Amino acid sequence: MVDDWQSLTEELDCWDKNGLCATFWWRDDDATTPSPNLHRMLDIAEQHGAPLALAVIPSLAKPELAELLNTHMNVDVLQHGFAHTNHAPPDEKKSEFGQHRQ
Repeated sequence: MVDDWQSLTEELDCWDKNGLCATFWWRDDDATTPSPNLHRMLDIAEQHGAPLALAVIPSLAKPELAELLNTHMNVDVLQHGFAHTNHAPPDEKKSEFGQHRQ
């Protein structure tokens, strides 16, 4: 069985052989509290000097998240809505802020 990363690894190897370097933008979406996955992302970002953007839901964010992020450099916090609650009518795309909220 081919692992999930093999295709990406092969593509990046092709780029490298051709003298190219891929640029990635990555983020943790819906961050509210420290988790094993968030710790792993922070560790990887720190090991490689890669910037990381966290899409944080302000009304759900726990103080522990801020405490953790204060110990890591090169992390940007992006506001991801406010409460991450859908207010759209049933026949419209889910949205926290939209024309229906005027």
